[in-house]
Formats: sequence, structure tokens, C-alpha cells
Amino acid sequence: MIEKVKRIKEKAKPFPEESYKDLPLSDLVLYALFSLKKKSIETTFENIVAEAYELFPKKFHLPGYPDYPDANRVRREIQRIEGTLSTPGMKKLAKGNMKTSYEITEEGLQRLKLIEEKLARDLSTKISIEKEMEDRRGKMGRLLSEIEKHPLYRQYTDSLSKNNIEIPEHLFRDLLLATMETPVEELRERMERLIKYCEAFNKQQLKQFLELCKKKNKHIFSENY
Repeated sequence: MIEKVKRIKEKAKPFPEESYKDLPLSDLVLYALFSLKKKSIETTFENIVAEAYELFPKKFHLPGYPDYPDANRVRREIQRIEGTLSTPGMKKLAKGNMKTSYEITEEGLQRLKLIEEKLARDLSTKISIEKEMEDRRGKMGRLLSEIEKHPLYRQYTDSLSKNNIEIPEHLFRDLLLATMETPVEELRERMERLIKYCEAFNKQQLKQFLELCKKKNKHIFSENY
């Protein structure tokens, strides 16, 4: 509740129209999401609508009513960056839902660096993005270290016949820090995230292990599951 009051009282300083007029709306919404996160304000749909409008008023006002934000326009762009609205060539830059809140993915942070360069208002935002990426990378490394300590992975590295080891579903879910009640969609997302982490840290053996886990539990990754 305190954060919502803070959002109302502290309006965002708008960018000059010249700095953002050629940027895609999806980039501007992603930046608004990061702007909220930077100020430790809840990244709810309503807050993103207000933040996008205050930062980029010429792009997000209601047609014919420049003093009011266009929530539908923001909603469409949120759907675009989170992947629920298909856009050729666009990666998943954020995740979440309208009932709770949104967060930026690793791909989103990479995109933010390019957006910040184009907006180029101040150094503090660039530093904040780089710090967020640093913090995220630290968490990635710690998570991979924990997986390397898991009994399943130790069994894999000790085995002479790696492809023949058993990977039961309950242990596979435990590896992903999940329970038997965790939805398969969440398991798939966690797995893809871990594989990307392995690629970022050049952990080829761990990546091969995760790929084997997918193969041994292919029913989870089947589109018909």
C-alpha cells in the first residue's frame, strides 16, 4: 500500500519527445517497467500504465485526451514483450501477469542497454541497468553451483555410462527447486532458463546433463502434456 501511494505522489520526469519518438512502443513499456523497479515500486499493470504515460506522454496518451493514459495501448505492448502477443523476431523480454506483477528477463536486460543508449538522459540509469545485470549474473552463478551439488548431477558426473542413469520425475523436480504440484509450464521455463545460464557461463557438461534430464522426462516437455 505504501508503494502505491509513493507511485501516486512521485510522478516520473518525462523524456523530451525528440528522444523517444522513433523508439518502438514495446521498448518504452519495457523501460517504464525498469523505471518502476529502479525506484522499488510495485511493477503492477496499473503502475506500468501510469509510468509509461508520465515518461513518454506523447506515445501513451488516450487519443483525443492528452491528459489521460491509454491503458489498452500499454496492455498490448506488455503482451508483446511477455510473448502472449506474437511478434516475429521478438524475444521474451518480461514475464508475469496483470493480476500480480511483472519482472524483466535476461533478454529484457540486454534490450534495456540498447534502449538506454537511445534515450541517453543520464548516467544513473545506465549504472542501474549494469548493476541489475551484475546482480542477476551473480544469482545465476549461485544457482548453477547449487545444481552442481545436487545428488543427481553428482551421479551423472561419476557414471561411466551417463546416458543410462535414471532420472525419476520427483528428483528432476527437486533439481529444479519444484514440487510435484508445480505446473509443467513453470518447469519448462525454469529448464530453459538454466540452459541459457549454462551457455552464459560456458558450463557445457552441466548443459548436457540438463538436456539429458529433459530427454528422460520428455513427457513433461511434450506439447500434449
